[in-house]
Amino acid sequence: MEDIKIFEEFFTSHVSASSVPELILNLILVAAFAHFLAKFYIKYGRTLSNRKDFSNNFITVAMATMLIITIIKSSLALSLGLIGALSIVRFRAAIKDPEELTYLFLAIALGLGIGAQQTMVTIISFLSILLILYIRQSGLFGIRKEKQWQQDLHLIISTEFPKLLHLDLIQDLISQHCQYSRTKRVDKTETSLEYICIVEFKDKGSLEAIDAALRSIDDKVKISFMDLRGGMTGTS
Repeated sequence: MEDIKIFEEFFTSHVSASSVPELILNLILVAAFAHFLAKFYIKYGRTLSNRKDFSNNFITVAMATMLIITIIKSSLALSLGLIGALSIVRFRAAIKDPEELTYLFLAIALGLGIGAQQTMVTIISFLSILLILYIRQSGLFGIRKEKQWQQDLHLIISTEFPKLLHLDLIQDLISQHCQYSRTKRVDKTETSLEYICIVEFKDKGSLEAIDAALRSIDDKVKISFMDLRGGMTGTS
C-alpha cells in the first residue's frame, strides 16, 4: 500500500507554477535573445538560401518551446500527455542546409532553458556559442577568415547560343578559374542555355577572367553572381 501511495503522489505532485510577471519576463527575454540570434544568423550565417525569411521563425519557435516547457514542467502527467500528443503529429520542415538545423536547435534550446528556469546557464551558454561562431567567421585569434572573393557565390550564365557556348565549355572555363564549383541547375533549349552553379574563386581576378573568356566566344552572354550572405552582387 505504501508503494502505491508513493506512486500516486509521484504522478499527482506539482512543481510550483510560474507567476504571471515571471512568465511575461521570460517571454520577453526569450523573444529578445531569439531576435538577436536571428540578426546574428543573417549577418554571419553561411547558408545560401534566404536567411532573412528563415530567421523570422526563431522568435516563434523559441517562445513556443518556452511556453510548452513552462506548462509541462509543473506536472508529470502533462509531460506524458505531451509525448502522446506529439506521437500523432508529424513535423515536416524544409531544411536545406545543416546550418539551418543548427540555428533552429539553438532557438529551441533557448526556449527550453529559460522555460525550465535555468536562465543564467542558458544565457551564458547561448552567448558562448555565438562568440565561438563569431570568432570562426571573423578570423580572430588566427582562425582563417574567408575573403569575399573566396566565399561561395551563385554564378548564373545565360546565353542564346547554346551550340556556340555549350555546357561543357562553360564548365571547363569555370574549373580553370575556380577552386571549387558545384552545378545547381541547368535549363537548356534549342535557343537558350542557363547554367547556375556555386563557385569559390581562386583570386580576385577570377570572375573577370571567366567573363572575358565567355565574351570572347559569345559577346551577348549574360553573367550574374550573387552572395546571398549579404556580400557582393552583380550582373554583366
